[in-house]
Amino acid sequence: MARGVIKTGLGEHLAYHFISILGKKTLGIAYSIAFCETILAPVTPSNTARAGAIINPIVQVIARSFKSTPEDGTQNKIGTYLSLVNYQEPILFHQLCLLQLQLQILWWLIL
Repeated sequence: MARGVIKTGLGEHLAYHFISILGKKTLGIAYSIAFCETILAPVTPSNTARAGAIINPIVQVIARSFKSTPEDGTQNKIGTYLSLVNYQEPILFHQLCLLQLQLQILWWLIL
């Protein structure tokens, strides 16, 4: 799936779309990554598949567009931050879904 996202250019297209809408600050880009993962979460069966195969190519393109690559030694510009967002956001969304499930079970037990 990651090869398809890279080969078709979908990753670059989505990355530049995110930058054009919310790319004025790095926090806006992080929010757009989190929003994209939230939209994809119900239709993607695995956190690893979503974060690694779909979102990671997009994050890499965004980092390269800001000239933040490990090859140049400039990975600390924005690339590290976006990689951390890509790592932590699926865990957060997973915990929110579990909390919602617990609240629904509690609600049904009360009724």
